[in-house]
Amino acid sequence: MDRTMEALTHFTCATTYKGLPTNAVPMAVRRYLDSVGCAAGGFASESCRIARELAESATSVNGISAFGIKDRSTPEYAIFANSCATRYLDFNDGYVGCATGGGVHPSDMAPAIVGAVEMVGGSGRDVVLAMYIGYEVAATIADEVPLRARGWDQGANISIATAAAVGKVFGLDAQTLSNAIALAITPSIPLHVTRAGELSHWKGCAAPHAAATAMWAVRLAKAGMTGPSRPFEGLHGYGENVFPLRLAQLAKPLDGRIGLERAFTKPLPAEAHSLASVEEFLRLNTEIDVNQIESVR
Repeated sequence: MDRTMEALTHFTCATTYKGLPTNAVPMAVRRYLDSVGCAAGGFASESCRIARELAESATSVNGISAFGIKDRSTPEYAIFANSCATRYLDFNDGYVGCATGGGVHPSDMAPAIVGAVEMVGGSGRDVVLAMYIGYEVAATIADEVPLRARGWDQGANISIATAAAVGKVFGLDAQTLSNAIALAITPSIPLHVTRAGELSHWKGCAAPHAAATAMWAVRLAKAGMTGPSRPFEGLHGYGENVFPLRLAQLAKPLDGRIGLERAFTKPLPAEAHSLASVEEFLRLNTEIDVNQIESVR
């Protein structure tokens, strides 16, 4: 393993439910409930319908429950459909990150985490533990890596964090988990063109795809598949092509707040950087008669 992978696997394997900060439980519950509400709002959208129909075409008794489908579907299809619904309205939680353009929507991981817990017959404690791990990893990377400035999309964060969180649910040892994370990130460095110019359906599906492929990576590793041993610091790896990753702050609260707390809940279904403008226009709407506006510059 390289140093980055050692940091990820050590943190994930060593973290236990009993060792969680006391505020991890209520914050994990709040983040998950928010994601479910967002999924209800996005359920009827065209892209979610497409994903749901695909999930319905691949039912599996050993799979995962998908919103709106009677039978369980294959894990990856169910996660993709559920996460697409969560993400569609751009209403689920966000984390801006300390690195310019390093932001991420952490609850894109929630359907994969809950789906993994369903697969292993786990409990709410397993969900909370995995949510804590996923948010810590995603937030730490967002604090270090200026993804957008380099032309990469936030799904890269989701791939790594989801693989760590789901790997914890499946009880993977450090070596198997390292393979899972390597198999998640090596083929999953998405382009930021997803969010540039005219937006397609994929804008709301890119991070769900990352969550689904992270589940696929974990299942491959659990079955014995190996991945590159040095995906972050090796030749032509993540550090060379995206940005060097050190993770020195992993599991260290920032300004006294863990990752679950540093993420923010949106007051409106709008892109994060537009929220201030939208709120101001809503305020002005109570003070100005729009019929009297001749033009807007």
